[in-house]
Amino acid sequence: PVQPSAAEFTVDTSEGGGGDLVVRCLAPDGTAVATYQSMESRGVHTIKMSPVVSGRHTVDVLWSGDHIPGSPFSMDVEMAKGAAAAAGLTVSGSALSKAYASTPAAFTIEAPGGLLPEDVTVSVSGAKGQQAEVNVRQASSDALSAIYVPPTTGAYLVNVLHQGAHVHGSPFKVSVFQRPRPDRCAI
Repeated sequence: PVQPSAAEFTVDTSEGGGGDLVVRCLAPDGTAVATYQSMESRGVHTIKMSPVVSGRHTVDVLWSGDHIPGSPFSMDVEMAKGAAAAAGLTVSGSALSKAYASTPAAFTIEAPGGLLPEDVTVSVSGAKGQQAEVNVRQASSDALSAIYVPPTTGAYLVNVLHQGAHVHGSPFKVSVFQRPRPDRCAI
């Protein structure tokens, strides 16, 4: 079995001709699992997935709509210790889907019964390897505020873990854009 944070593999499409790579992962209950792909070198893609439930997951790897050899395949996932506690956390805020480069982006992590900054691990990474510094602080007795500043535009993943397990929805796929500049427009 794999731990959810370690669900990663590569796909080599360098000999596959022109086409599009599509990777889908389904949890045992049929719900989609967040997948993220980046091209490491010409035709070699790294696929990262973050399952949030234990059990047998099905992975489809398609090149231009057709399964590649070995696809679909199954992987058994064993949730990390603390997964049950992570399931009780709620993460919310627009910065979990959209943010602006070089601009602080904030979201909230809540847990009934209390939560401290040291109870969670938050990381933000871009497809090109860039990392955003994250500051997690106490907002109330049962809520934390997490603030990050993505350095450049592009696709990012926001990982929120509690006791080593991803909270529901993590990793969150975030699109980072250049901040609009209406002050540079004219009539």
